[in-house]
Amino acid sequence: MKEKKRISTFTIIIIVLSVIVSIELIIILKNVFSIKSENGKLKYEIYKVTQENKRLDEKNKGLEKIIKDFQEPNLTTSEVPEGWRVFRQLSFGFEVGLPQNWRVEKGEEVLSIISENSSVKVDFITEDIKDYWNIDNYVNKKYKYSIYVKEGIVVNNQKYDIYKQSGTKRYYIFIKGKNYIFDISSTSEEYLKKIIGTFKFI
Repeated sequence: MKEKKRISTFTIIIIVLSVIVSIELIIILKNVFSIKSENGKLKYEIYKVTQENKRLDEKNKGLEKIIKDFQEPNLTTSEVPEGWRVFRQLSFGFEVGLPQNWRVEKGEEVLSIISENSSVKVDFITEDIKDYWNIDNYVNKKYKYSIYVKEGIVVNNQKYDIYKQSGTKRYYIFIKGKNYIFDISSTSEEYLKKIIGTFKFI
């Protein structure tokens, strides 16, 4: 009888110890997974901060360029270079020059000026000004701060900002007319500047 009681007591002790060890193991595993989870969150936060730093660095470079251009603006006129031809969009009241062998394609919403080998394209989008009132409001509503001012250009004594889209190689110039805002963009900053240099209201 005493032997059975001893075995029973021993068994209870083993069970209690097993439960204690199991609880300790669960706590340890929980802490391990918690640490891994926190490490994952920390890595994600570091990634976000790194991306934000890159964006701010691009923006700072753009601001430095704006200051330089404000002091020494890149002056151009609306004269069409020799060998270019003029395209007139009478319905929206403007004209623009383009190289002789380039073509104009009109879509439902976009008018495109395209190089002979199609490697360069300058897109014109026309938006009703009453929906936006001014260029700042248009940029904020349509692009939601995904673009930033890179530098400035002066055409016919009027200064325009050249915007760049973050993370992409696309440049924008916005021109405010009487009834429309002209959203002009290209992946070629060089030809965007050249063609905007010929832009004129008629």
